[in-house]
Amino acid sequence: MFGRNMAERLEAHLSALGVDHDVQTYDGAGHSFFSQHEGWQGWLARVPTPMMVGPDADASADGWRRMLGFFDEHVREVAG
Repeated sequence: MFGRNMAERLEAHLSALGVDHDVQTYDGAGHSFFSQHEGWQGWLARVPTPMMVGPDADASADGWRRMLGFFDEHVREVAG
């Protein structure tokens, strides 16, 4: 799978450089899985494509949880 291969390469490079990271792929979730499409974009998101465009509730919930946790740990300004 193209996405998983690229994620593995990215993770290997970030690890080699000592960069904190959290790389995750979601089987069955495609491009723009965070997005909520409306209007003509909602119709377009239902057209079958190799990119599997459209929302994925489970992947989105886990992605938000992981992203906000990462930001909380690595980006939030430390009060002091």
